[in-house]
Order: sequence, then structure tokens, then C-alpha cells
Amino acid sequence: MQDLPDIGMQLGEVQALLESAFEYAEAFRMQQCGTESVLAAMLDDPTPGVASTLKGMGIDTEQLVRNIDDFFVDLPGRRTTQVKDIKFTPRMKLAVKLAGQLASAQGENVLNNVYLLKAIALERDSVGGQMLAQLGAPVNAANISASLPLTIEEFAKAARSVLQPVAWDYYMSGSDRQTLKARNRAAWDAIEIRHRVLVDVENVDTSTELLGLTLPFPALIAPMAYQKLAHQEGELATARAAATTGVPFVASTMSNVTMEDIARATPAPKWFQLYCHRERTITEDLIRRAEQAGYSALVITVDAPVLGRRVADERNAFELPEGLTRANLTRYDSHDRADAGERRTSKVKDDGRPLVPALLPLRFSTAEVSHLSALFETRQSPSLTWADIERFRATTSLPILLKGIVRGDDAKRALDTGCAGVIVSNHGGRQLDASVASARALPEVVAAVNGAIPVLVDGAIEWGADILRALALGARAVLIGRPVLWGLAVGGEEGVRNVLSLYAEDFKRAMQLTGCASVADVNADLLA
Repeated sequence: MQDLPDIGMQLGEVQALLESAFEYAEAFRMQQCGTESVLAAMLDDPTPGVASTLKGMGIDTEQLVRNIDDFFVDLPGRRTTQVKDIKFTPRMKLAVKLAGQLASAQGENVLNNVYLLKAIALERDSVGGQMLAQLGAPVNAANISASLPLTIEEFAKAARSVLQPVAWDYYMSGSDRQTLKARNRAAWDAIEIRHRVLVDVENVDTSTELLGLTLPFPALIAPMAYQKLAHQEGELATARAAATTGVPFVASTMSNVTMEDIARATPAPKWFQLYCHRERTITEDLIRRAEQAGYSALVITVDAPVLGRRVADERNAFELPEGLTRANLTRYDSHDRADAGERRTSKVKDDGRPLVPALLPLRFSTAEVSHLSALFETRQSPSLTWADIERFRATTSLPILLKGIVRGDDAKRALDTGCAGVIVSNHGGRQLDASVASARALPEVVAAVNGAIPVLVDGAIEWGADILRALALGARAVLIGRPVLWGLAVGGEEGVRNVLSLYAEDFKRAMQLTGCASVADVNADLLA
């Protein structure tokens, strides 16, 4: 779709509407629904609803139609010159109607981007028919709840419609050929369950214990970077949703919100995920800050000595948009200076000597490389060893879990080093594309630690049955990753709560259908 030609006409408010309409159509990649289609849905809906809603909000639709018609007259290459002749899709018509109702429900009389974005997120193929049937009814909480996605796949589809393409690519893409993402999912699907029958499952207890925490069901929110790409509140919204549902939140080093602000957002228990830096004093400072902020465990990522090649990020030359930062690291950032060796510090000892050295400026080795790749190349440590883990154990009272374990011998060494747990993970398929699928790696890791420390697992956990499969293989709990981002993108804090509720309800149902009245009943006996 190409932009409209500039014919030098002063359109005022109408021009603003045109620009917004083009933005909507471009952002959501609606096929066969260009700028004119959006305006047609707004201004000349043959079914009752849209025009009356706009009039009720004080918009003179008749005058707008005349102005738009004038604008379209004699545009080169156009067959239609009047709104009444322009084709539009029922989906866009519905979205505009729903946006007006959402605005009215909030007592506002402006049909702005916020409500249209929400409306398009709510209107999807799976529920489009239901919503079309409700065009004449006022929007209320029940209507909106009824239109929410019903599966993780639907949440992903809805999220893609509201995320910027670069953000979607960053969240969704794997490394290299991206085969591991598919194999992660296929490995769970390959595990069949021998369900028990004639078991009383009227009252099912889905809770479990993990490192002093009581989980409402065996799941945590995985550490994920840059959550403000999905929603303006980012990690704060996710942390509040986690607290409301009782699901522990693991905050990422690469958050857009500082660990301190995340900790202050709710009193609920949280863990902190740590990337280790070349400047070990920065790593130690991050650990100290996590302790002081009240985090109850430290998750050290050990499968990223270098960044896996993420082709989509390279193609997009991915970097954080203006206004977003790696908030935990800004106090260590150096000023933009020509001398790459010049540093500043944000903390000094009493005698004025540096306490924490600043980060070196990013070094780009090629013309086309993502900002994140440059960050890892310049600042992350590729020399992390078991000796570092032992040193961290000696310097912090926090229990340490290692994330990125897929081998039994590594799991046993983590146990011998004094780690409190291990997380079987291949980084969501974003590091080594040839790595083993999480479900396939899990049994070897479980056997190696022999119950001495808890084993967690992540990677393509999309159904309650996947949690049950993981527990049957010996995991204590799972970590949920991308689906949380989909909920955040679609509905902020409420969207994350809805995603977590889907998992909780689905896991309970899976337990009932397999004849398990408690988590203790989920064991290897269920495996086919």
C-alpha cells in the first residue's frame, strides 16, 4: 500500500483523520483494507451503528463525507471518487464501531488511537461473528471479556495485530533457521499420557512448593527483556498481574524498568535473572542491588556466552526505540564520546575512586547488526565459568538457579557447586538452533540431580497438559515466556492475568482428566 499523493489541500481535522487511518491500516497489515476503507467504515456504514456512534460523539459525519469526497476527486489512477463508492471490510466496520463504544464507556467523546487499537485487538477471526452480532448492543465488561482470546495461539494472533512488526520479530524469532522453536513444541506433543479413571477429582489441589514459595499452580513467569515494546507499562504491568495471580515473576537484567521499581510495584516474591558482564564489578553490583531490593532468588543465565544469530533482528537493525532504555544498566552507561576507552562511573568510594566502572560504548563489527548483538559482543562476558558461579555463591545469600542447562553432567556440577536449582532451557530457541528440545533434555537432567534440587523447564509451554507432562518427567515447575508477552500486548496487566488464568484453568482440567487430585499424583506412571 502506498501513501496518498500530496495535492496541497488544507484539510485540517480531515487530514489528521486521513493520516490516522493510513497509520491504522499500515500498522495492522489489513489486506484489502487501505486508508479509504477505514474512512468508509467510519463515515458511510450501511448498517446502523458506526455513523450514529460518531455523531453521538459530536463528529459531523455529513460534512466529513463531503470533505473526503472533495479530497478524492480527480486523484490520479482512482476509479472511485466518493465515499459511498468505496469498498470496506466488515472487520474494519466492526473495529470502528467497537472503538466508539469503548470510548463512550469511558466517558470520552474522542475516537482516538488508543480505543481503535484496543478494538482491533479485540476483534479477531475467532470471535468476529459474535462481535458482529453485538454491534447494536452497548459494550460492557461482559462483552469485552467474552471477546478475549480463548487459547495461547489466539493471544499470539491478537498480539501480532497490535505490536509493531520490529517488536513482533524481536519477541517471536529464534536463531539461525529457527528449527528449534518447532522442535520444542513437537517434543511436548510427542509425550502421551496414560490417564487414570474412576478417581475423585471434584476437589483438585494444583498448588506446589518451590524454594520456600507456595505456587497456585506449578508455573513462574520467565525472565523476558524489553517488555515496554509490548505495552507502555511493561514489566510493571506484568509484575502486578503476577502478584494478583500468585505466580512468581522473574525480572530480567534487560528490563525496561529498574529492578528496584519492579520490586516496589508489589510486595509479592520475585526472582532476578542475571546476565554476567565483562566488568565483573558490574555483575556483583547487580547482585547487591537484587539483594537490597528484596528479590528472593537469583537466576543466572548460562547459555549465552555470545548471542545467537537472530536474522530478523539483523534485518531490522533492531534497537530500542527512543524513550526506552535497559533501565538496570543505565547507571553504568558511558557518555557518547569519540574515545571508546573513556569511562564514567555513577558510584564512587569515599575517596573518590570508582566503585563500579561504566560500560564501554557499543562496538559494531559490521554495518548490518542488531543493537542487541553489539551489546552482547561488547559488554556480556563470554568467559563465564564454574569458578564464577562458586564466587557468586560465596558472595550472596540468595539461592542461585542456573538457567540454560540441558545436560546431566552440567546439572550434577550445578548441584555440587551449591546451586539451589537448575532450569532446563534452550533460551526459547534463540541461541543454538541445533540444541536439544527442552522436553527431550529434561529426563537426563532430572536423573542427574536425583531429587536433591528442583528442576524447572521452559520452552513452548502452551497448554496445561504441557505443565502436566513436565511434572510427569520430573520437573518441579515450568516457566512461561512468550505467551505472557502476548497477553501484555493485547491487554496490559489484565491481558497477562487472562493468560495466566488460562494456564491455571487448563492445568487443573488436565489434572482432572488424568485422574490426579494433587500435584503429588503427577508422576512418571502417567507416561505412555
